[in-house]
Amino acid sequence: MTKSATVTVSGAPGATAFPLRLTLDRRHLEDQSGRPFLMVGDAGWALFTALTKAEAETYLEDRRQRGFTAIIVMTVGHLVNAPRNRDGNLPFAQSGTGVYDFSRPNDAYFAHVDYVVDLARRKGLLLVMTPAYLGFEGGEEGWWPEINTALNTEAAMESYGRYLGTRYRSFDNIVWMMGGDYYAAETLPKTRAIVRGIQATDQVRFITAHNAREQSGLAFYSAEAWFNLNTTYSKCQFAAQRSIEDYQRPQVMPSVFIEGRYENEGDWTAVCMRSQAYWPVLSGSSGSFMGNGLIWRFNSGWSGALDSVGSRGMGHFAKLFRSRTWQGLAPDLAGAFLTSGRSVLGPDYAASAVTSDGATGIVYTPTQRALTIDMSRIAGGTARAWWFDPATGVATLIGDSPASGTKVFTPPTAQDWVLVIDNATLNLPAPGS
Repeated sequence: MTKSATVTVSGAPGATAFPLRLTLDRRHLEDQSGRPFLMVGDAGWALFTALTKAEAETYLEDRRQRGFTAIIVMTVGHLVNAPRNRDGNLPFAQSGTGVYDFSRPNDAYFAHVDYVVDLARRKGLLLVMTPAYLGFEGGEEGWWPEINTALNTEAAMESYGRYLGTRYRSFDNIVWMMGGDYYAAETLPKTRAIVRGIQATDQVRFITAHNAREQSGLAFYSAEAWFNLNTTYSKCQFAAQRSIEDYQRPQVMPSVFIEGRYENEGDWTAVCMRSQAYWPVLSGSSGSFMGNGLIWRFNSGWSGALDSVGSRGMGHFAKLFRSRTWQGLAPDLAGAFLTSGRSVLGPDYAASAVTSDGATGIVYTPTQRALTIDMSRIAGGTARAWWFDPATGVATLIGDSPASGTKVFTPPTAQDWVLVIDNATLNLPAPGS
Protein backbone atom coordinates (compact mmCIF):
# COMPACT_ATOMS: atom_id res chain seq x y z
CA MET A 1 0.00 0.00 0.00
CA THR A 2 1.28 3.45 -0.94
CA LYS A 3 1.97 5.42 2.25
CA SER A 4 1.90 8.90 0.78
CA ALA A 5 0.69 10.64 -2.33
CA THR A 6 0.73 13.94 -4.13
CA VAL A 7 -2.78 15.04 -4.98
CA THR A 8 -3.59 17.59 -7.67
CA VAL A 9 -7.25 18.51 -7.92
CA SER A 10 -8.81 19.91 -11.05
CA GLY A 11 -9.99 23.22 -9.62
CA ALA A 12 -12.82 25.48 -10.70
CA PRO A 13 -14.31 25.73 -14.20
CA GLY A 14 -13.76 28.57 -16.63
CA ALA A 15 -10.05 28.23 -17.38
CA THR A 16 -10.07 25.35 -19.85
CA ALA A 17 -7.23 25.45 -22.37
CA PHE A 18 -9.00 24.04 -25.42
CA PRO A 19 -8.79 21.86 -27.44
CA LEU A 20 -9.22 18.77 -25.32
CA ARG A 21 -7.00 15.71 -25.63
CA LEU A 22 -6.80 12.18 -24.27
CA THR A 23 -5.24 11.38 -20.92
CA LEU A 24 -2.40 8.85 -20.95
CA ASP A 25 -4.70 6.03 -19.83
CA ARG A 26 -7.14 6.90 -22.65
CA ARG A 27 -10.02 6.86 -20.15
CA HIS A 28 -10.55 10.59 -19.73
CA LEU A 29 -10.09 14.01 -21.31
CA GLU A 30 -7.80 16.83 -20.33
CA ASP A 31 -7.04 20.29 -21.63
CA GLN A 32 -3.80 21.51 -23.19
CA SER A 33 -2.33 22.28 -19.76
CA GLY A 34 -2.96 18.72 -18.60
CA ARG A 35 -5.93 19.72 -16.47
CA PRO A 36 -8.57 16.94 -16.21
CA PHE A 37 -11.83 17.88 -17.91
CA LEU A 38 -14.92 16.74 -16.04
CA MET A 39 -17.99 16.76 -18.26
CA VAL A 40 -20.65 18.55 -16.26
CA GLY A 41 -23.20 18.78 -19.01
CA ASP A 42 -26.56 20.35 -19.73
CA ALA A 43 -29.00 19.63 -22.55
CA GLY A 44 -29.43 22.91 -24.43
CA TRP A 45 -30.61 21.26 -27.64
CA ALA A 46 -32.46 24.29 -29.08
CA LEU A 47 -29.84 26.87 -28.08
CA PHE A 48 -29.03 28.01 -31.63
CA THR A 49 -32.62 28.36 -32.83
CA ALA A 50 -34.71 29.30 -29.78
CA LEU A 51 -32.63 32.03 -28.16
CA THR A 52 -31.54 35.52 -29.08
CA LYS A 53 -27.94 36.55 -28.51
CA ALA A 54 -28.88 38.20 -25.21
CA GLU A 55 -30.78 35.12 -24.05
CA ALA A 56 -27.88 32.88 -25.01
CA GLU A 57 -25.63 35.06 -22.85
CA THR A 58 -28.03 34.65 -19.90
CA TYR A 59 -28.22 30.88 -20.29
CA LEU A 60 -24.52 30.21 -20.85
CA GLU A 61 -23.38 32.52 -18.06
CA ASP A 62 -25.75 30.83 -15.62
CA ARG A 63 -24.38 27.42 -16.56
CA ARG A 64 -20.79 28.63 -16.29
CA GLN A 65 -21.36 30.04 -12.83
CA ARG A 66 -22.97 26.81 -11.63
CA GLY A 67 -19.94 24.78 -12.70
CA PHE A 68 -21.24 23.28 -15.94
CA THR A 69 -18.54 22.65 -18.51
CA ALA A 70 -20.41 21.33 -21.55
CA ILE A 71 -23.65 21.94 -23.46
CA ILE A 72 -25.23 19.57 -25.97
CA VAL A 73 -26.90 21.33 -28.89
CA MET A 74 -28.40 20.81 -32.36
CA THR A 75 -26.34 22.73 -34.90
CA VAL A 76 -29.39 22.86 -37.14
CA GLY A 77 -32.61 22.34 -35.24
CA HIS A 78 -35.84 20.66 -36.23
CA LEU A 79 -37.83 21.35 -33.05
CA VAL A 80 -39.50 24.27 -31.26
CA ASN A 81 -38.88 27.47 -33.27
CA ALA A 82 -36.70 25.55 -35.71
CA PRO A 83 -35.56 25.23 -38.36
CA ARG A 84 -35.58 29.04 -38.36
CA ASN A 85 -33.56 30.83 -35.73
CA ARG A 86 -34.83 33.82 -33.79
CA ASP A 87 -33.61 36.15 -36.54
CA GLY A 88 -35.84 34.27 -38.97
CA ASN A 89 -32.99 32.63 -40.89
CA LEU A 90 -33.25 29.09 -42.23
CA PRO A 91 -30.14 26.87 -42.15
CA PHE A 92 -30.42 25.74 -45.77
CA ALA A 93 -31.94 26.74 -49.08
CA GLN A 94 -34.95 24.72 -50.15
CA SER A 95 -35.60 22.90 -53.39
CA GLY A 96 -38.67 23.55 -55.50
CA THR A 97 -40.45 20.77 -53.60
CA GLY A 98 -39.58 22.29 -50.23
CA VAL A 99 -36.82 19.84 -49.27
CA TYR A 100 -33.93 21.43 -47.42
CA ASP A 101 -30.73 21.16 -49.45
CA PHE A 102 -27.75 20.36 -47.19
CA SER A 103 -25.34 21.34 -49.96
CA ARG A 104 -26.64 24.93 -49.82
CA PRO A 105 -26.15 26.19 -46.24
CA ASN A 106 -27.27 29.72 -45.38
CA ASP A 107 -24.40 31.88 -44.09
CA ALA A 108 -26.80 34.17 -42.23
CA TYR A 109 -28.08 31.29 -40.10
CA PHE A 110 -24.59 30.05 -39.31
CA ALA A 111 -23.38 33.56 -38.42
CA HIS A 112 -25.60 33.29 -35.33
CA VAL A 113 -24.13 29.85 -34.57
CA ASP A 114 -20.67 31.41 -34.86
CA TYR A 115 -21.57 34.03 -32.29
CA VAL A 116 -22.89 31.55 -29.74
CA VAL A 117 -20.00 29.10 -30.20
CA ASP A 118 -17.54 31.93 -29.59
CA LEU A 119 -19.56 33.10 -26.58
CA ALA A 120 -19.36 29.61 -25.10
CA ARG A 121 -15.62 29.43 -25.80
CA ARG A 122 -14.99 32.68 -23.95
CA LYS A 123 -16.85 31.20 -20.98
CA GLY A 124 -14.77 28.02 -21.02
CA LEU A 125 -17.71 25.88 -22.17
CA LEU A 126 -17.47 22.90 -24.52
CA LEU A 127 -20.24 22.53 -27.09
CA VAL A 128 -21.21 19.02 -28.16
CA MET A 129 -22.84 19.73 -31.53
CA THR A 130 -24.92 17.45 -33.74
CA PRO A 131 -24.39 18.45 -37.39
CA ALA A 132 -27.75 16.97 -38.36
CA TYR A 133 -29.87 15.59 -35.51
CA LEU A 134 -31.60 12.54 -37.00
CA GLY A 135 -34.53 12.43 -34.56
CA PHE A 136 -36.35 9.82 -32.51
CA GLU A 137 -36.82 6.69 -34.63
CA GLY A 138 -35.78 8.75 -37.66
CA GLY A 139 -39.04 10.69 -37.54
CA GLU A 140 -40.13 14.29 -37.92
CA GLU A 141 -38.36 15.45 -34.73
CA GLY A 142 -35.13 15.29 -36.70
CA TRP A 143 -33.54 15.64 -40.11
CA TRP A 144 -33.51 12.04 -41.30
CA PRO A 145 -36.64 12.43 -43.49
CA GLU A 146 -34.84 15.32 -45.27
CA ILE A 147 -31.49 13.57 -45.44
CA ASN A 148 -33.07 10.36 -46.72
CA THR A 149 -34.00 11.90 -50.06
CA ALA A 150 -32.53 11.86 -53.54
CA LEU A 151 -31.59 15.54 -53.17
CA ASN A 152 -29.32 15.04 -50.14
CA THR A 153 -26.90 12.54 -51.62
CA GLU A 154 -23.70 11.41 -49.94
CA ALA A 155 -21.90 14.07 -51.99
CA ALA A 156 -24.28 16.72 -50.67
CA MET A 157 -23.75 15.58 -47.08
CA GLU A 158 -19.97 15.57 -47.54
CA SER A 159 -20.22 19.09 -48.92
CA TYR A 160 -22.12 20.11 -45.79
CA GLY A 161 -19.43 18.49 -43.64
CA ARG A 162 -16.76 20.47 -45.50
CA TYR A 163 -18.73 23.64 -44.88
CA LEU A 164 -18.86 22.93 -41.14
CA GLY A 165 -15.20 21.93 -40.98
CA THR A 166 -14.07 25.06 -42.79
CA ARG A 167 -16.31 27.37 -40.82
CA TYR A 168 -15.51 26.00 -37.36
CA ARG A 169 -11.91 24.83 -37.59
CA SER A 170 -10.74 27.87 -35.61
CA PHE A 171 -13.20 27.12 -32.78
CA ASP A 172 -11.46 24.71 -30.44
CA ASN A 173 -14.36 24.15 -28.00
CA ILE A 174 -16.39 21.80 -30.21
CA VAL A 175 -17.01 18.05 -30.13
CA TRP A 176 -19.00 16.81 -33.13
CA MET A 177 -21.75 14.31 -32.36
CA MET A 178 -23.23 12.20 -35.12
CA GLY A 179 -26.70 10.65 -35.08
CA GLY A 180 -29.19 12.16 -32.69
CA ASP A 181 -31.50 9.81 -30.78
CA TYR A 182 -31.33 7.34 -33.66
CA TYR A 183 -29.16 4.87 -35.51
CA ALA A 184 -30.07 2.56 -38.37
CA ALA A 185 -27.86 0.85 -40.94
CA GLU A 186 -29.25 3.05 -43.69
CA THR A 187 -28.11 6.22 -41.87
CA LEU A 188 -24.44 5.22 -41.74
CA PRO A 189 -23.35 6.09 -45.33
CA LYS A 190 -24.54 9.68 -45.01
CA THR A 191 -23.18 9.98 -41.50
CA ARG A 192 -19.81 8.87 -42.84
CA ALA A 193 -20.10 11.45 -45.61
CA ILE A 194 -20.59 14.29 -43.10
CA VAL A 195 -17.58 13.06 -41.13
CA ARG A 196 -15.44 12.84 -44.28
CA GLY A 197 -16.24 16.44 -45.07
CA ILE A 198 -15.52 17.65 -41.55
CA GLN A 199 -12.25 15.77 -41.28
CA ALA A 200 -11.09 16.99 -44.69
CA THR A 201 -11.31 20.63 -43.61
CA ASP A 202 -11.35 20.78 -39.80
CA GLN A 203 -8.77 20.49 -37.05
CA VAL A 204 -8.44 17.15 -35.27
CA ARG A 205 -11.60 16.64 -33.22
CA PHE A 206 -13.27 14.32 -30.82
CA ILE A 207 -16.23 12.86 -32.67
CA THR A 208 -18.93 10.89 -30.92
CA ALA A 209 -22.49 9.71 -31.58
CA HIS A 210 -25.89 9.74 -29.90
CA ASN A 211 -28.04 6.66 -30.42
CA ALA A 212 -31.38 5.57 -28.98
CA ARG A 213 -32.00 5.01 -25.26
CA GLU A 214 -30.11 2.07 -23.72
CA GLN A 215 -27.63 2.21 -26.61
CA SER A 216 -24.04 3.34 -26.29
CA GLY A 217 -22.18 4.91 -29.18
CA LEU A 218 -19.80 1.95 -29.28
CA ALA A 219 -22.72 -0.38 -29.92
CA PHE A 220 -22.82 0.74 -33.57
CA TYR A 221 -19.73 2.84 -34.30
CA SER A 222 -16.92 0.75 -32.83
CA ALA A 223 -15.51 -0.03 -36.29
CA GLU A 224 -15.45 3.65 -37.34
CA ALA A 225 -11.94 5.10 -37.19
CA TRP A 226 -13.35 8.57 -36.50
CA PHE A 227 -15.34 7.49 -33.42
CA ASN A 228 -13.12 8.33 -30.43
CA LEU A 229 -15.45 9.39 -27.60
CA ASN A 230 -18.17 7.08 -26.33
CA THR A 231 -21.60 8.05 -25.03
CA THR A 232 -23.91 6.22 -22.65
CA TYR A 233 -27.66 6.84 -23.02
CA SER A 234 -30.01 5.28 -20.50
CA LYS A 235 -32.75 5.71 -17.94
CA CYS A 236 -31.56 6.77 -14.52
CA GLN A 237 -32.18 3.35 -12.93
CA PHE A 238 -29.82 1.73 -15.45
CA ALA A 239 -27.18 4.48 -15.46
CA ALA A 240 -24.72 2.49 -13.34
CA GLN A 241 -25.23 -0.73 -15.26
CA ARG A 242 -24.77 0.85 -18.69
CA SER A 243 -21.77 2.87 -17.51
CA ILE A 244 -20.09 -0.23 -16.12
CA GLU A 245 -20.75 -2.08 -19.38
CA ASP A 246 -19.05 0.72 -21.30
CA TYR A 247 -16.12 0.83 -18.88
CA GLN A 248 -15.56 -2.91 -19.38
CA ARG A 249 -15.62 -2.83 -23.18
CA PRO A 250 -12.36 -4.03 -24.75
CA GLN A 251 -12.16 -0.87 -26.86
CA VAL A 252 -10.84 1.69 -24.38
CA MET A 253 -11.86 5.31 -24.83
CA PRO A 254 -13.41 8.07 -22.72
CA SER A 255 -17.12 7.69 -22.09
CA VAL A 256 -19.69 10.20 -20.89
CA PHE A 257 -23.24 9.69 -19.66
CA ILE A 258 -24.91 11.76 -22.38
CA GLU A 259 -28.58 11.45 -21.47
CA GLY A 260 -30.86 9.96 -18.85
CA ARG A 261 -34.14 11.13 -17.40
CA TYR A 262 -34.89 14.83 -17.78
CA GLU A 263 -36.07 17.00 -14.94
CA ASN A 264 -39.74 18.01 -15.33
CA GLU A 265 -40.35 15.17 -17.78
CA GLY A 266 -41.74 11.70 -17.17
CA ASP A 267 -40.98 9.73 -14.01
CA TRP A 268 -38.05 11.82 -12.80
CA THR A 269 -37.17 12.38 -9.15
CA ALA A 270 -34.49 14.47 -7.47
CA VAL A 271 -32.61 11.31 -6.46
CA CYS A 272 -32.86 10.04 -10.04
CA MET A 273 -31.26 13.26 -11.31
CA ARG A 274 -28.41 12.98 -8.82
CA SER A 275 -27.82 9.25 -9.14
CA GLN A 276 -27.42 9.43 -12.92
CA ALA A 277 -24.63 11.95 -12.34
CA TYR A 278 -22.73 10.16 -9.55
CA TRP A 279 -23.10 6.55 -10.70
CA PRO A 280 -21.39 7.05 -14.10
CA VAL A 281 -18.31 8.86 -12.74
CA LEU A 282 -17.87 6.25 -9.99
CA SER A 283 -18.23 3.61 -12.72
CA GLY A 284 -15.44 4.99 -14.90
CA SER A 285 -17.13 7.71 -16.97
CA SER A 286 -15.74 11.18 -17.62
CA GLY A 287 -18.88 13.00 -16.59
CA SER A 288 -22.61 13.26 -16.99
CA PHE A 289 -25.23 15.43 -18.67
CA MET A 290 -28.55 16.50 -17.20
CA GLY A 291 -31.62 17.85 -18.95
CA ASN A 292 -34.66 19.87 -17.98
CA GLY A 293 -37.93 19.75 -19.89
CA LEU A 294 -38.34 23.53 -19.81
CA ILE A 295 -34.75 24.35 -20.66
CA TRP A 296 -33.77 22.06 -23.52
CA ARG A 297 -36.60 23.42 -25.66
CA PHE A 298 -36.28 26.91 -24.12
CA ASN A 299 -40.04 27.07 -23.73
CA SER A 300 -41.81 29.98 -22.06
CA GLY A 301 -40.55 30.19 -18.49
CA TRP A 302 -37.23 28.48 -19.20
CA SER A 303 -35.19 31.10 -17.34
CA GLY A 304 -37.15 30.41 -14.17
CA ALA A 305 -36.01 26.79 -14.35
CA LEU A 306 -32.31 27.62 -14.33
CA ASP A 307 -32.20 27.40 -10.54
CA SER A 308 -33.79 23.96 -10.43
CA VAL A 309 -33.14 21.05 -8.08
CA GLY A 310 -31.26 19.30 -10.88
CA SER A 311 -29.13 22.34 -11.70
CA ARG A 312 -28.16 22.87 -8.08
CA GLY A 313 -27.38 19.18 -7.73
CA MET A 314 -25.06 19.27 -10.72
CA GLY A 315 -23.23 22.22 -9.21
CA HIS A 316 -22.64 20.24 -6.00
CA PHE A 317 -21.60 17.19 -8.06
CA ALA A 318 -19.03 19.30 -9.92
CA LYS A 319 -17.57 20.79 -6.75
CA LEU A 320 -17.29 17.44 -5.02
CA PHE A 321 -15.38 15.69 -7.78
CA ARG A 322 -13.18 18.69 -8.50
CA SER A 323 -12.16 18.73 -4.85
CA ARG A 324 -10.64 15.25 -5.27
CA THR A 325 -8.56 13.46 -7.94
CA TRP A 326 -11.68 12.14 -9.66
CA GLN A 327 -9.71 11.20 -12.77
CA GLY A 328 -7.69 8.74 -10.66
CA LEU A 329 -10.73 6.88 -9.34
CA ALA A 330 -11.08 3.27 -10.46
CA PRO A 331 -14.49 1.58 -10.15
CA ASP A 332 -14.64 -0.79 -7.19
CA LEU A 333 -16.51 -3.44 -9.16
CA ALA A 334 -15.17 -6.40 -7.19
CA GLY A 335 -16.20 -4.91 -3.84
CA ALA A 336 -12.68 -4.65 -2.45
CA PHE A 337 -13.40 -1.23 -0.92
CA LEU A 338 -17.16 -1.32 -0.33
CA THR A 339 -17.40 -4.88 0.94
CA SER A 340 -21.07 -4.83 2.02
CA GLY A 341 -24.10 -2.64 1.36
CA ARG A 342 -23.78 -2.42 -2.41
CA SER A 343 -27.12 -4.03 -3.45
CA VAL A 344 -27.70 -5.22 -7.03
CA LEU A 345 -27.41 -3.08 -10.14
CA GLY A 346 -30.53 -0.97 -10.37
CA PRO A 347 -32.15 1.98 -8.58
CA ASP A 348 -30.83 0.88 -5.15
CA TYR A 349 -27.21 0.32 -6.24
CA ALA A 350 -24.39 1.88 -4.23
CA ALA A 351 -21.46 2.78 -6.49
CA SER A 352 -17.92 2.99 -5.17
CA ALA A 353 -14.48 3.86 -6.46
CA VAL A 354 -11.02 4.37 -4.99
CA THR A 355 -7.82 5.90 -6.33
CA SER A 356 -4.95 3.54 -7.04
CA ASP A 357 -2.70 5.40 -4.60
CA GLY A 358 -5.22 5.10 -1.79
CA ALA A 359 -5.63 8.87 -1.45
CA THR A 360 -9.44 8.82 -1.68
CA GLY A 361 -12.36 6.42 -1.81
CA ILE A 362 -15.92 7.53 -2.61
CA VAL A 363 -19.28 5.79 -2.26
CA TYR A 364 -22.62 7.07 -3.54
CA THR A 365 -25.71 5.42 -2.09
CA PRO A 366 -29.21 6.39 -3.25
CA THR A 367 -30.79 5.18 0.01
CA GLN A 368 -29.85 4.85 3.65
CA ARG A 369 -28.11 1.58 4.51
CA ALA A 370 -25.06 0.25 6.37
CA LEU A 371 -21.90 0.55 4.24
CA THR A 372 -19.00 -1.68 5.22
CA ILE A 373 -15.63 -0.31 4.10
CA ASP A 374 -12.25 -2.06 3.95
CA MET A 375 -10.25 0.78 5.49
CA SER A 376 -6.92 -0.75 4.46
CA ARG A 377 -7.63 0.46 0.92
CA ILE A 378 -6.89 3.99 2.17
CA ALA A 379 -3.21 4.91 2.41
CA GLY A 380 -1.36 6.78 5.12
CA GLY A 381 -2.20 4.86 8.26
CA THR A 382 -5.08 7.17 9.24
CA ALA A 383 -8.29 7.70 7.28
CA ARG A 384 -10.53 10.76 7.45
CA ALA A 385 -14.22 10.26 6.57
CA TRP A 386 -16.88 12.73 5.52
CA TRP A 387 -20.55 12.69 4.63
CA PHE A 388 -21.37 14.84 1.61
CA ASP A 389 -25.00 15.77 1.02
CA PRO A 390 -25.54 15.81 -2.78
CA ALA A 391 -28.77 17.77 -2.35
CA THR A 392 -27.19 20.70 -0.49
CA GLY A 393 -23.46 20.40 -1.13
CA VAL A 394 -22.73 20.41 2.60
CA ALA A 395 -19.89 18.21 3.89
CA THR A 396 -19.91 16.93 7.48
CA LEU A 397 -16.78 15.53 9.09
CA ILE A 398 -17.25 12.04 10.53
CA GLY A 399 -13.74 11.83 11.96
CA ASP A 400 -10.44 10.00 11.76
CA SER A 401 -9.88 6.30 12.28
CA PRO A 402 -7.15 3.74 11.56
CA ALA A 403 -6.71 2.82 7.89
CA SER A 404 -7.00 -0.86 8.73
CA GLY A 405 -9.70 -3.46 9.23
CA THR A 406 -13.32 -2.77 8.33
CA LYS A 407 -15.64 -0.02 9.47
CA VAL A 408 -19.39 0.43 9.04
CA PHE A 409 -20.81 3.81 8.03
CA THR A 410 -24.55 4.51 7.98
CA PRO A 411 -25.84 7.70 6.34
CA PRO A 412 -27.42 10.12 8.81
CA THR A 413 -30.81 10.38 7.07
CA ALA A 414 -33.02 8.43 4.67
CA GLN A 415 -31.92 10.05 1.39
CA ASP A 416 -29.02 9.68 -1.00
CA TRP A 417 -25.55 10.40 0.42
CA VAL A 418 -21.91 10.42 -0.61
CA LEU A 419 -19.27 8.93 1.67
CA VAL A 420 -15.77 10.33 1.11
CA ILE A 421 -12.78 8.75 2.84
CA ASP A 422 -9.31 10.26 2.46
CA ASN A 423 -5.77 9.57 3.50
CA ALA A 424 -5.79 11.87 6.53
CA THR A 425 -2.07 12.71 6.21
CA LEU A 426 -2.87 14.60 2.99
CA ASN A 427 -5.08 16.99 4.97
CA LEU A 428 -7.44 17.47 2.02
CA PRO A 429 -10.14 20.15 2.29
CA ALA A 430 -13.75 19.27 2.97
CA PRO A 431 -15.36 17.56 -0.05
CA GLY A 432 -16.89 20.12 -2.37
CA SER A 433 -14.90 23.05 -1.02
